[in-house]
Amino acid sequence: MGTKLKPAGLKAMLHTERSDLRSAMRAELKAIGVTDVVTPTDSDACIVELVNDAEIPLVIDWELGGEEVVKVLSAARGHFKIDTRPIFVIARRVDENVLLTAWEYGVSHVHTGEISRARIKEALRKLIATDAMPEREIRETLIKVAEARKRDEWGMATPLLLEMTDKYPDNHLLKVELAENFIFEELWSEAGALVQPLAMGEPPNPRALHLYARCLAQSGKLSQATRLLQKAKLINPHNVERLIDLGNILLHQNRVGEARDVFTEAEAKGGDNQDAVVGKSKCMLLEGEVNEALAILKDISGPRELAAIFNTTAILAIHHGTFEKGMSLYDAAVRAVGKNTRLQARLWFNKGVGYRRWRRSNKALECFTRSLALDAGFDKAKRQRAAVAGGAKVRMPARGALPEIVVDNGPTEEVSEIEFPALPKRKTQPEQTKKAAGADTFDGAFEEEDWSDDDL
Repeated sequence: MGTKLKPAGLKAMLHTERSDLRSAMRAELKAIGVTDVVTPTDSDACIVELVNDAEIPLVIDWELGGEEVVKVLSAARGHFKIDTRPIFVIARRVDENVLLTAWEYGVSHVHTGEISRARIKEALRKLIATDAMPEREIRETLIKVAEARKRDEWGMATPLLLEMTDKYPDNHLLKVELAENFIFEELWSEAGALVQPLAMGEPPNPRALHLYARCLAQSGKLSQATRLLQKAKLINPHNVERLIDLGNILLHQNRVGEARDVFTEAEAKGGDNQDAVVGKSKCMLLEGEVNEALAILKDISGPRELAAIFNTTAILAIHHGTFEKGMSLYDAAVRAVGKNTRLQARLWFNKGVGYRRWRRSNKALECFTRSLALDAGFDKAKRQRAAVAGGAKVRMPARGALPEIVVDNGPTEEVSEIEFPALPKRKTQPEQTKKAAGADTFDGAFEEEDWSDDDL
């Protein structure tokens, strides 16, 4: 796929329910050379068209409702969350949050209040005129970045963004895209330094607030991250990804009730919000509603996913000092995965790790023995059982250490940092520092096995 922008005047998307505005916009688009004006019947049809064409200009009316507009703007950015198309937002009422939300989604032009035919013509000419510099150069770069991300070549996108950010240092769109790349490459301090001025400025950029909050959470500053996400939520309450991150951060502060409310809010936004359902189910598990959680998970998860969800939730309970709750969650998980002995073996292993953290060596020994009875070749269980039988001491982690937040079909490991990935993970993750095989001291690490489909 090339990176040259499509010639102006071929096609544009117009999404409004106001018939008078639709007629005026269509006429002016035709007058400036747009030969194909797409007018979808609803937001779902609009999103289908946007997904199929990453560069089609979009004109959208805020009178559709803030939630509908944000849903369309989110889809307009595509899977890799990058702004590759010119967008024009029209709002009948003047509202600062409209302007800030438009800023967040890389909207090219915004008009608030009543609009005349002359203003429509002027705005549309600017929207469709892709030959203007620096807009053309920036958008061509963003298309290249989107293509690199699609190929999973994030490292190739970073130099492009660095070059353009140096050339246009005041362009916030380039800065937030560069920050997204830094975060994917785990350059958290660089990302934070880049978006901090945008996040703390007046008015704040909502997307920069979100990214800076993720950087703060990664460094363990959960309270500060929470405040920033709540501030961004006041500006744009319809961003589902932001609600998921806020719920996860609250959950890791043991603010389970608040987290559940946020996940429920995200779930109510509609669409395929499995992350919201999983987050809500974790809250339910921590609140003792095991059967209720299983009921909402049955349609979206198999044994592997269930084991991972229970495992991460049990680890949270253990880290928050509620050991009995963590142990009971492992018991429930063993029942939930049915006859999958491989998963059961790993759940018993992690339960044993929990008991060692709790300094219940006899109980830990029983769990490691049960694990080996289910999987005699499980070397980690062999080593831990030998360590417990030999009286090795438990080395406790630093106070406040929390497990990493990971996608629920991946490994769960104990680290002192929290990561909130909003973008696709690398196919090959960087090597983690591991303890030498056969070490006879307990480092508090839970089973890191990747419960992939191959394990079933």
